[in-house]
Amino acid sequence: MDLDISGKVALVTGAGGGIGRSIATYLNHENTFVYLIDIDKKGLDDALSNLPNQDQAKVMTLDITDYSAVQETIDDIALNHAVPEILINAAGVAGLTTPIYELDEEDFNRIVKINLNGTYNMIRHASLHMVKKGRGKIVNIASIAGVTGSNLFQSHYAASKGGVISLTRSVAKELGPKGINVNAIAPGVIETKMIANMESDKKKEYFSKIPIQRIGKPNDVGKVALFLSSDLSTYMTGQILNVDGGIVMA
Repeated sequence: MDLDISGKVALVTGAGGGIGRSIATYLNHENTFVYLIDIDKKGLDDALSNLPNQDQAKVMTLDITDYSAVQETIDDIALNHAVPEILINAAGVAGLTTPIYELDEEDFNRIVKINLNGTYNMIRHASLHMVKKGRGKIVNIASIAGVTGSNLFQSHYAASKGGVISLTRSVAKELGPKGINVNAIAPGVIETKMIANMESDKKKEYFSKIPIQRIGKPNDVGKVALFLSSDLSTYMTGQILNVDGGIVMA
């Protein structure tokens, strides 16, 4: 089956982490040239070393919260390589589990700056080039916490991901007439570093509520991201796909 992404250029933020790395691998396997973007150089190098087509990838250490740096990076790629036709916003942090009445302003702002502002920065500058080309695919990694709210004392994380969901729907309306599809994936609990510090009793409680009866894997998200990046999803935009084992409906 032809996904029609071979030879295209993709930007994947958070590529040094579990979900971003999985998405980058799926895209790279389909002969997409992938720019692996993260602030974690070690994670990027490790991700690159495990790609099936390493000559079709490049690592870029970038702080996505830096508006000017993001602009410079994307403009350089568009000018000296090719216009990115696929943008995956997978970079994100969860923050500490803290009740709202104890949550520091600094921690709240940090989470929102990375998860929401960083996503905006990437969309802002990549979409400019996509609009000129007349096509593109943008996939944002949100969270079911942004859909339902968080019951794990992570109101800052839920707020940031709720913002990503609203941004996705709004931008989809703006960019649809320009030939650009914008969708989001809302994962449930996925086995990544982000949940490594979750208390075991919380994991057990969560597991018991999942109809599919297992914690998600990064590849569960990666496969859906590949679908949304491909021609298989050309008539989809503004959608939020829950990849959560069914817990939202449970």
